[in-house]
Amino acid sequence: MSKLWAHNKRIQEDQTLCRIESEIATFENNLGGIYSSEEHKDRMVSHYAERDKILKEKEETWCLRSRSIWMLEEDENTKFYHKFAN
Repeated sequence: MSKLWAHNKRIQEDQTLCRIESEIATFENNLGGIYSSEEHKDRMVSHYAERDKILKEKEETWCLRSRSIWMLEEDENTKFYHKFAN
């Protein structure tokens, strides 16, 4: 059940990200980055914030996945790894 939920969440986030990036690109290409009204500015700022939030969550997810893969491998050279990481 949780795998299906996570899969659906990723699909929904990807669709939202695609929609937001499309609107941002349209704004930057057509209007040259100039806001037509205060409402338009607020909408674009919220789009930028939502895009950044989704991208940060994706980055954190991949960071955790890479760490879990490393932990599953049970690297025998942990002393070297920690010296290198620090």
